[in-house]
Amino acid sequence: MKRLMVSLFAFSFIAFVYFQLKPVDPNEERMVQVQSVVTKVNKGRMGDYIIELKDKAGMYFISKVDVENLNLDSLAAKLNGQRVSVSFIKPNILSRFGPMINKKRITKVELGNQTVFSVI
Repeated sequence: MKRLMVSLFAFSFIAFVYFQLKPVDPNEERMVQVQSVVTKVNKGRMGDYIIELKDKAGMYFISKVDVENLNLDSLAAKLNGQRVSVSFIKPNILSRFGPMINKKRITKVELGNQTVFSVI
């Protein structure tokens, strides 16, 4: 009986961790939107495009998977110094711990009424 309980607990724990760590599909329900002025756009070490926002903590990034049709120089020229609306995936419970703390994957960038980038 004890072995069964330990096995059930271990299976439940593994399932919980799996569902918390699996990639999140971007959709309107899972997004948070912030508005700020872009202070810098550059390329990160892993190939992601990093957008720094004035008065906003954390690292906002466009995943390297999503940048295939984006040019870094034109994106930087268009966004630097501009007030933008940035949407990102709401972090899940486990992303508040470990290497993903304060990192926000951008799903949409809007400049005025123009959508500059979107994965939705």
